[in-house]
Amino acid sequence: MNRSPPHELLHDSVQLRHEYAAIGRYGRAVAADIAGRFGRDRFVQFVQDTAGEGSEKAIICPADFRPNMPCTPDVQVRHTVYCAGQTRSDMKTRESPESFAQEVRQTFRRIRITLDAGGYEFSDVVDAKAYLTDSSLVGEMNSGNTQYFKRDRPARTTVGVASLVGSARVEITVIARRPVE
Repeated sequence: MNRSPPHELLHDSVQLRHEYAAIGRYGRAVAADIAGRFGRDRFVQFVQDTAGEGSEKAIICPADFRPNMPCTPDVQVRHTVYCAGQTRSDMKTRESPESFAQEVRQTFRRIRITLDAGGYEFSDVVDAKAYLTDSSLVGEMNSGNTQYFKRDRPARTTVGVASLVGSARVEITVIARRPVE
């Protein structure tokens, strides 16, 4: 089904397309600026309606992420964003928290950054996968999980693994989807 953007978006669509392309290169700050000038709702609707035009995916790279990472933090296809697995390190200092509870909180903070960059929220998450190096920590991870997913929690798979990158004990990846209006 070929959907065209709503009429009110067509007026600025050339400018929006040009600036939207810059988000992949410059990240969240550019997205925030565009949303401020065109209105957040119009911008999010434009992104949703045009994601996939000319290609099947749109790359979303938050400003807080290193531009030379070996993978893409977010990939959006139409109304769905696929967020790469996140771990505990602080974006600015690259330091890791000592306690597992802090590690879970920092992992969710990184997920929030990736969701925000695409205009999504935790309430839009429909699927989550958690990888733990110690399955006895599931209960503690669940406590952190319920702080971010208040109600209508996503489907979740939890997998025990031998190891993760560095000395991380948890890695979480999510898929978020916005309703098609």
